[in-house]
Amino acid sequence: GTKNHIVGSVVNLDKYFPKNFFNVIFMGGVFGYGLNNKKDAEISLKKCFNSLKPKGFLIIWWRDSAPRNIVIPKKLSNYKLFSQKTFQGISSGYKTKDRVVFEFLQK
Repeated sequence: GTKNHIVGSVVNLDKYFPKNFFNVIFMGGVFGYGLNNKKDAEISLKKCFNSLKPKGFLIIWWRDSAPRNIVIPKKLSNYKLFSQKTFQGISSGYKTKDRVVFEFLQK
C-alpha cells in the first residue's frame, strides 16, 4: 500500500481522522464481515457520524442472508443519528435479488 494506506477497524476511525473530515464514507462488506456484534456495530455508526461533515453521507451495503446478517444496521440505535435518503432514484433500504441491501444515510 501507499504511505496513506490505513489497515484497521472502523471502530477506531477517530484515531485516524478528525471530526467533520469526510463528505462521504462508503462501508461495503463490513457488517457481517468483521462487524459481527451489536456493540462494535453501534460504535462504528457513531464514529462514522462524528467523522462526517455536516450533511455528509454514509453509504452502506450489506448482505441480508445468514450468516452475514448477524447485525442489521437499521436495527441499531445509532442508525437513528442519520436520515435515510434516496440516491439516484434508489431509496435507502433497497434490496437486490441477491439480498444485498443498500442504505443511503445523511448526517
